[in-house]
Amino acid sequence: MKAQPGSLEAGRTLARALVKQGYYEEGIATYQGLLGDHPNDASIHALLAVAYRHAGQIEEAKYAANKARRLRAGTLSPEQ
Repeated sequence: MKAQPGSLEAGRTLARALVKQGYYEEGIATYQGLLGDHPNDASIHALLAVAYRHAGQIEEAKYAANKARRLRAGTLSPEQ
């Protein structure tokens, strides 16, 4: 799913619901769509990490969690 500009909260809510219901790949795709419009939103990276973990994609979960931490700490430039 590609999020519409301005629908960040709606997309986040949809992705959370998908993950909660066990539709991990769909939730992950929704978070990835949101990142297309909001690549530096640490909360989306953190939520994506949770979705990856639930899907058993541990390396991806670690990467997304690390990126969220670095964005929150301000140690990640926008192009990274």
